[in-house]
Amino acid sequence: MNEQINTKSIYYLGIGAFGFFALSSFSYLIGDIFENVLTVFNVDPFLNFWIGDIIGIIIFSIVGFFLFKRLEKRITDSENETKKLLRKTITLFIVSQIIVILFTFYGKSFFYDNYIESFNKMSSFIVANPYLTIIKGFIGFSTYLIFGIFIYKSVKTVANTVYN
Repeated sequence: MNEQINTKSIYYLGIGAFGFFALSSFSYLIGDIFENVLTVFNVDPFLNFWIGDIIGIIIFSIVGFFLFKRLEKRITDSENETKKLLRKTITLFIVSQIIVILFTFYGKSFFYDNYIESFNKMSSFIVANPYLTIIKGFIGFSTYLIFGIFIYKSVKTVANTVYN
């Protein structure tokens, strides 16, 4: 019995980890695409600097919340179903990484080659305001906090259900 519980716990850990990484990748990608498109349209560099991360965090939060709630309902006692879900999240993670790599290689090259002046303007803004990149790092860190809150709320809900 303990062996089965440990195996399922590892499956759940894998589902959570790969689901988190996949969602983070897609959120980053969408935010990065927005940031590049706004650069092309010469949106104010200060606004553009923040908008990609903010959109990424919003997408991560909203999609993450709904996926987390849906996942809570799908958790079953069937080890086969749990394995399938783990395979799906690993596949989703791999696909998300491939898309991010392709966009980074081809998409950014396209933007940089065709809109060099816009990107030079954005680059000059970043060089002139190095402290903003430090703050931007903390904004990226907030996805980990949001994920932690999802986990905490879920554990609290499960604990209340079990002990009440």
